[in-house]
Amino acid sequence: MVADLKNTQDVAIRNPITGEYAETGGPTDPVNVIGLSDSVTITPTLTTNPAYSIGDSMGGKQTLTYFMRVVGGTATLLSIHIMDKSNTKPQLDIIFFDSDPTAATLTDNAGFVYSTDSAKEIAKIQIFSSEYSTTNGIASLSKNLGLGLQADAATKNIYVGIVTQTGVTMLSASDFKIDLSIYRD
Repeated sequence: MVADLKNTQDVAIRNPITGEYAETGGPTDPVNVIGLSDSVTITPTLTTNPAYSIGDSMGGKQTLTYFMRVVGGTATLLSIHIMDKSNTKPQLDIIFFDSDPTAATLTDNAGFVYSTDSAKEIAKIQIFSSEYSTTNGIASLSKNLGLGLQADAATKNIYVGIVTQTGVTMLSASDFKIDLSIYRD
């Protein structure tokens, strides 16, 4: 029945898994609709001693494997949720890279340096200490973003650096978690 839909007011939506079409009202020819919502969690292993200094990388480089649906793909970062069980409320820069920032210094509890990888940065989210709220001794925050990201043409991965803009001492190596809500195109 799909052939009968051309140049009419109907749209056929093709299921990319089964290949079957479902008819709906609309002004275009048959189309493929693809998109996947997902949640990605970053749980960096942190240092408790010595304390982090301003400008230090927290947890080192984080590789988000298969963040994109396809090589060179795009995604929308819908929201971010941070939980800080140490209740330290660090001010942060969360930096996203489209390919592996191999020349950058992203070592836990060492000063972050771009080196020659600044061109790989595709987004930066700034988190301010005042944005956290504390419940039962645990600080957390949520932000809606709607931020578009695109991986390098050779990968499905995205790379993340967490850089503190305040000195902070974490109480436990696993006290910090970042949840990303994404929509993969």
